Amino acid sequence: MELLKTRAPRDDLAGRMQRPLAPRSSGSLVFIGAWLLLGMGLPAQGLTLSTRFMLMTSPGVGNVYYAPLPALYWYATAREDRKPLTVSLLIDGAASKCSGTGCTEDSDSGLETPESLAIHEGTATTSAALYVADTKALNIYGYLLVRSSFDTLSASRQWKVRRNVAALGLAVDSFGNLFYSTSDGGQIEMLPAASLAAGEEPTPTVVYAAGSSGSSGASVKGPAGLAADNFFLYWANAGGDSSTGTVLKGPEFPANATDASVAASSNASSVSVSGPQAIAANSDLYEAVAANVCLARDTVFYTGDTGSLFAVKIRGGTIAEVAQNFSAPRGCVYDEDGTVFLADKEANSVIAVPGNFASLRAIQYTSPAFDVQGPSHLAIFGTRRISASRSSRVASPFSSLAAAVALALP
Repeated sequence: MELLKTRAPRDDLAGRMQRPLAPRSSGSLVFIGAWLLLGMGLPAQGLTLSTRFMLMTSPGVGNVYYAPLPALYWYATAREDRKPLTVSLLIDGAASKCSGTGCTEDSDSGLETPESLAIHEGTATTSAALYVADTKALNIYGYLLVRSSFDTLSASRQWKVRRNVAALGLAVDSFGNLFYSTSDGGQIEMLPAASLAAGEEPTPTVVYAAGSSGSSGASVKGPAGLAADNFFLYWANAGGDSSTGTVLKGPEFPANATDASVAASSNASSVSVSGPQAIAANSDLYEAVAANVCLARDTVFYTGDTGSLFAVKIRGGTIAEVAQNFSAPRGCVYDEDGTVFLADKEANSVIAVPGNFASLRAIQYTSPAFDVQGPSHLAIFGTRRISASRSSRVASPFSSLAAAVALALP
């Protein structure tokens, strides 16, 4: 696999948006005017634009924070004039813990070191299931995430989804199946959507056991960060190398998936009939190249201990070092509108990186988007941009129009 490290021309969205605005052509003005009229017409149709939110874990202080995603005007501001956005406390890990004689095993346990998180929105537009992995408490917790009419978020009703597991990565598909990687067993497990929706604590299924091998020497070696797209799982193979792969991909439900209790009492390592396969195999002698992953359309972005953000297409091929010189890059997330957000733990910052590539390349400019203490992992709530006040729902044209407006700028 070829590793691309060349610097690209300044043609990313951040560079495009920071240049002084030249006079618009009549075509651009007409297009922007039509876009604005459509926006003003939404309330007349009983539709409202929904705010989308970034969620961030901070394991050093035991909290989870949130903030609205940057608006279009933030990207249109000159890069040197952009200010990081304010974050709000969503879960106070210490204060939320039940204390006193009335507490039981199922009472709110608070949070100690929240790391990975995942969100399943289902069919609702104002609520979702939030999952948080606490590696010190050895639990995966569930919360009810609710958006208020004032565009604020709250998380309540903590329950234990999975006990006695140090989960390094979490991912949920659109059906609600929850996948996680374990540091103790070195495998990937799954909790089914139906059991989670019923509020149960289901028995997990081992999807990929430690040492499971697939095509061309790919092998499960210390899986960490996860991403899912309803068909495949993508994960950082933290213990992998140029032979076994550093980023792997495999079907969400391979033919040899087994019940966790069966896997624990037998040799679950096997050759999977339907995966996994390596889509990236760049390695470093002294550092883990891949520990966190996120999926952006047909591209997998990943970070490790190298201080760089890498990317590879989901089918494999050329690996690009998209950006470098981060202090301690951790988890990332794609906003569906062309931006990848990256948590830099030591810089106390979540950074916006252009991420909608037809072909992979290096970029020159990034922008700090949020200031937060020691961020580790990220998730976005609010994939439905437009909600209906009546019973009918329509698809949102806002995202594509906003992108087109950005491209119309000189």
